[in-house]
Amino acid sequence: MLIALLLLAGNKRNVSLAPTNTNAIATIMGQFKCCCVGTLWSNVFLLLITIGYRSGSGSGTLVFAQGHNQPDEPEPEFLAQLTNFSVPQGRDVSFTCVVNNLGQYRVAWIKSDSKAILGIHTHMVSLNPRLSVTHNGHNTWKLHISHVQLNDSGSYMCQVNTDPMKSLSGYLDVVVPPDILNHPEQNLEEGICNEGGTIVLICSATGVPEPTVQWRREGAKDIVLRTETREKQVVKTVEGERLVLT
Repeated sequence: MLIALLLLAGNKRNVSLAPTNTNAIATIMGQFKCCCVGTLWSNVFLLLITIGYRSGSGSGTLVFAQGHNQPDEPEPEFLAQLTNFSVPQGRDVSFTCVVNNLGQYRVAWIKSDSKAILGIHTHMVSLNPRLSVTHNGHNTWKLHISHVQLNDSGSYMCQVNTDPMKSLSGYLDVVVPPDILNHPEQNLEEGICNEGGTIVLICSATGVPEPTVQWRREGAKDIVLRTETREKQVVKTVEGERLVLT
């Protein structure tokens, strides 16, 4: 009997049915939650049904109420946009989502590129220990990312499971300071080059975004380069990992 009643309740906002067995009322009354999670949050459907007993003439009725806002209640609305962040690797970041009139709906946090659900309301779905969600008890939800890493970069979405769903997105850009790599096999501390020969200096660097490598001469002196036809070219800077002196 319970299965049939839940199916009927799923099609209406409020349903009253006469139970076929009044002795089973005590075992049926309570709160039931149906959560169907697909690969995308847009496929998530949260159904909250409360079963109570209303006495009256005859044997009474079982009363069902789904967990959605009532028709006369305002729809959820976002009060501010999500902030975009550009931070060095290793810092902590918090996205803040402010929603009014949430009612029985739920706030979820999603990584947009992978469509992965990170958390729903105050419950974590992701197993990443650096992620957490908090709620201030009123209208503010936060997604916290501690010690951000490069793979944390991307778009994050705060989403409310209305129909159609409502969402806001914010972007996290994790940057890595430039670091010059040493090439001891190419750049010897001491070396000999005959007059008219060629010296190749190599300098490469890592970082996000990718850094630009530039050569300058100490004391702001000119750098003298030669073309394939041995013509001189005098410059102050040379861009690129390789500096060829002939």
